[in-house]
Amino acid sequence: MKIAAFLELLAESVHRALLRDGFLFKIVTLRVRYEDFSTYTRSKTIPVWTSDIFVIKRVTMQLLSEFIGKQKIRLVGVGVSRLRERDTRQTLITDYL
Repeated sequence: MKIAAFLELLAESVHRALLRDGFLFKIVTLRVRYEDFSTYTRSKTIPVWTSDIFVIKRVTMQLLSEFIGKQKIRLVGVGVSRLRERDTRQTLITDYL
């Protein structure tokens, strides 16, 4: 599926920006535009603050499943929100993985 591969690239781009700027997030958002230009946005709130790329990828794929097979997809977008600066003194469990 070409869309899944493209979502991975978008997730990696978002993740690089999070790491570069030192942010954690709680909300993952997916935007889908169909060929008729109707646009839909879905978000999911994560229970813990994180900057984990696997969370971004997993949630976007879950959100995408609602849109597959209805119409041809013209555009997809991935974003994160409810950002918080990462406390550089605090070590996260994901730092050891």
